[in-house]
Amino acid sequence: MPSEKLFVSLLDRIEVLSTSEKLPVAINCLDGVGKTGSTAVSLEIRSKIREQIAAGIPPEEITINLPETIYAFRKQRRNVLANEQQLSQVASTLHTYVKAVGWASQK
Repeated sequence: MPSEKLFVSLLDRIEVLSTSEKLPVAINCLDGVGKTGSTAVSLEIRSKIREQIAAGIPPEEITINLPETIYAFRKQRRNVLANEQQLSQVASTLHTYVKAVGWASQK
């Protein structure tokens, strides 16, 4: 991704435009593994984070099984998050998201 800030803005915008948590978001790309895979995995994990916050779990106790989530995506697209840079960027972005959303929910 060009920058974490830009990626977060994209994810935020997708969530704003989504009319329901229950409706799927269509993401299209030639291979669907690089930026598309990072986006899809990030949106899925952000949804799991929101579910835990809504259940009253404090931000510091939120748990996400990233390998399990990636594995579920790889059943559909073998090379989703195929390199360590993509994985690192997704993890960093989601760590920032947990802190931001968690702190906002505690105020």
